[in-house]
Amino acid sequence: MAEFQITISEVLRKIRNGGEKHSFSLTYRKEGGKAGEKENVRNRVAVFESDVREKRDLASITHETQEAGKLHLVDEYGQKFDLFICLLTSYNGKLIDHSK
Repeated sequence: MAEFQITISEVLRKIRNGGEKHSFSLTYRKEGGKAGEKENVRNRVAVFESDVREKRDLASITHETQEAGKLHLVDEYGQKFDLFICLLTSYNGKLIDHSK
């Protein structure tokens, strides 16, 4: 069995604090169990200021709760997509440890 190289908390910190210039590669499991890969992706929240909400009302809190556990990303072509954090398998080629 392969040895883990990075913790999920480190991955999330790097993605969320990386800013709009921080690009990275991810591998993940798709719903059917097949492997998927995305290269040169960025955190969507850091890229699109229009996605930032100034006012937090009940509707926005409900939306955030429904979106919990997902990363909101954008690829090198500007295509927005979401990935469930629990399905990530590697970050920049490093195997992710989800237990820490």
